[in-house]
Amino acid sequence: MKQIIILLFVLLITSTFGSFPAMASTTVRTGQSVSISEQQVVGGDFYALGNSVTMSGKIEGDFQVLAGNVTLNGQVDNDILVIGGTVSIHATVLGDVRVVAGDVTIADSVSGNVAVLGGRLTILSTANIGGDVLFYGGEAVIDGNINGQVIGNADSVRIDGAVSGGINVTARNITLGERADIGANIQYISSSELVRATGAVITGDIVRNDAESKSNPGFPVRTLATSFLVSLFATLSLFLVFRRPLTQFVSTGINSFGIKILIGFAVIVLTPIIISILLVSVLGMFIGLIGLFVFLLGLFVALPLMNVVFGAMMAKLILKRYEVSALWVSLGTLIVQLLLFIPFLGMPVFIALLLGTLGSIVSIIYLYIR
Repeated sequence: MKQIIILLFVLLITSTFGSFPAMASTTVRTGQSVSISEQQVVGGDFYALGNSVTMSGKIEGDFQVLAGNVTLNGQVDNDILVIGGTVSIHATVLGDVRVVAGDVTIADSVSGNVAVLGGRLTILSTANIGGDVLFYGGEAVIDGNINGQVIGNADSVRIDGAVSGGINVTARNITLGERADIGANIQYISSSELVRATGAVITGDIVRNDAESKSNPGFPVRTLATSFLVSLFATLSLFLVFRRPLTQFVSTGINSFGIKILIGFAVIVLTPIIISILLVSVLGMFIGLIGLFVFLLGLFVALPLMNVVFGAMMAKLILKRYEVSALWVSLGTLIVQLLLFIPFLGMPVFIALLLGTLGSIVSIIYLYIR
């Protein structure tokens, strides 16, 4: 309980991050520059937060990083989740790769799927992807071997390698290079014809749909992508630094969530009234200003926390237990952002989640000080 209170007060009052003891199977590193040397072996999961992260050793668990520049040169035995500016993966990955970044380069073997949300994705000719490649962003250049499908939505897609599972993309420009070898059908939505080099091999059929007839101009895809990235960055920042107290917060906060929604509603209605009364009085003005500051920060903190709460609810529904992990946090963030674009029901559900999360924060603080 004390760890939860420490988390809440650090966020609400100081808005700075700290470090909590990690589990024995988890290694957490923070700092301006974080590195793992070639001789080092991390026996479990590895989490890092910094300006620059370089991994040249071996990670026997998951590799999850939030940093400006990320470089991997060793081996990761499980999944990779990276949020950063520039991400270079020259490591063998035995699981899946999930990246949100401006510039992503993959140059080695990935046994699972690759999912990238970013400005540019480059898969070099030395890379071999065991599963699918999912990309949403600006430009994708794929020169490596893809054993699954290439799926996504981009401004420009160029493929100059083997794709066994076919292509299903939406893009303004699609190009197949001389070394392209597509082992299944190509389905694409574009305003222009696919550009095919004379040496490109296509085993299946080519099906084109006009972008004007298939796209939905009413759905703000760029707005969704932007809001998702901002929300995911904030939420995973909390997760990477405060994983254990967040797990305790979820297990406490989700219980009697309906009551927490009512508490959150009362806080939203009554707090501005109390603050207004304090601000108009000479003696209470200073307290009112502090109260206003804390109230606004509480709302600000509740926004990323509600993603964690909703992800844990999904885990409970599917796995029959509450779980706070990068996967469920990311899924929770995505669905919460999608709620904003669902007519009629989306906004009420979003507001209920926000009120419930805010009520959970208030309830935990009350239980502690009581």
